[in-house]
Amino acid sequence: MNRCLHSWAEIIFGLNALNGKRIRSDGSIVGASDSSNGEAFIHYIVEKGYNIYGWELGNELSGGEVGTRVAPDQYASNTIVLHNKVLEIYKDVANKPIVLAPGRFFDVNWFTDFLHRTNNAVDFLT
Repeated sequence: MNRCLHSWAEIIFGLNALNGKRIRSDGSIVGASDSSNGEAFIHYIVEKGYNIYGWELGNELSGGEVGTRVAPDQYASNTIVLHNKVLEIYKDVANKPIVLAPGRFFDVNWFTDFLHRTNNAVDFLT
């Protein structure tokens, strides 16, 4: 990891958006996220002094693309938690990473709802 993080590459880490959640038989995801593992990883990166470009929450979990889906309100809530954790953990670091979400195929209704709920907690959409 040292070689990668100290290269010219811009590194974005994806964090598990499903930790602590339950997947229903219809593919919908419910329950509160447990962000402790992601938070510990972010702390580790900062403590090591690694400069990364961004943190992305989840991957293709906001629609039916992979058989599971997180509702826009849940995804927005989890994104806000990530955004606040990044601000808190990086408060004394000059180069703060961006927050990306949700890593999905475009659906205008889903994205509109998601963006209205994030309160500017996401820097880039993926």
